[in-house]
Amino acid sequence: MTSHRLRLGELAERLGLVLEGDADLAVSGVSGIEDATADDLVYVRSAAYAKRLGECPARAVVAPPDLDVGSRSVLRSEDPGRDFYRAARIFVPEPAVDAGVHASAVVAEDAEVEAVSSGEAALEALRRFRPD
Repeated sequence: MTSHRLRLGELAERLGLVLEGDADLAVSGVSGIEDATADDLVYVRSAAYAKRLGECPARAVVAPPDLDVGSRSVLRSEDPGRDFYRAARIFVPEPAVDAGVHASAVVAEDAEVEAVSSGEAALEALRRFRPD
């Protein structure tokens, strides 16, 4: 994961999210609900996922507005998956990618390719083509 800890208040500020709970709570990384420790940040996107928090020791969660996450500190997000990804990139920065087209890339001659490498920019490009 990572070797540094970040206060939840600072993480909320960096992500531009509303924090409900303990701004001084330190988190050391991100994790899925099944593998989380008390110091990890997890995310849920619906009530069905929030039910799984019962067995999860994580004290901090990214969740949609108005979703009940119990007594945990919560970063409120309209798109918890995206903002969880953004949080993960703070703890584990994306590796640098060389510009250009990989030698093994195969692209149709009539394809329109946008200049993205990976990560959030690629996700945003995909959303424009698949807006679900």
